[in-house]
Amino acid sequence: MLNSWLLRSIDPKLAATIPYFEEAKRLWDYLEKQFSEVNGLGIQQLRVVITSCKQSASMSIEDYYTTLMGLYDDLLLLKPLRCCECGKCTCDVAAKCELDREEEILHQLLIGIDDKKYAVVCTYLLSQQPPPTLDRAFQAFLQEERSRGIAQVQAEKIDAHVFALPSDRRLSQSATRVDKSKLYCFH
Repeated sequence: MLNSWLLRSIDPKLAATIPYFEEAKRLWDYLEKQFSEVNGLGIQQLRVVITSCKQSASMSIEDYYTTLMGLYDDLLLLKPLRCCECGKCTCDVAAKCELDREEEILHQLLIGIDDKKYAVVCTYLLSQQPPPTLDRAFQAFLQEERSRGIAQVQAEKIDAHVFALPSDRRLSQSATRVDKSKLYCFH
């Protein structure tokens, strides 16, 4: 059952080339051996895709961020971060490598973002010292996108009301007149 799930999760053309295995462990080992080999070409191709990753006009911040983070996750699988191997390191080099990676992703996010919409936010983020975290930058872009969405909805409502004129003005003017003699204030 596990084998069939694994094979169904693979592209059908590729799954057709995989031999049959009784045990899931043997299938998994085969897949790992076949497809996890890291080479310079694969890393280079992934870096090209990352550098060309840009936010299109119709793409939301969340979609762009998710795409970019997925590419960096793939890169991390191919080229894991280096960390201390001796176990005696007190300088926490792994945390420093992670901060460098996060800063690299932040700059790629800023490079690929739609400048027409988010130039002010980019400038603000780049002017901060120390640089903002990736999460904080993403939140700033989300907030800007939401405020733009709210402003657009309000502008559409205003435009809709500006042109909502009755077809027969005389009829509407007489209909809006109220007989004030029947009004009474209870307050």
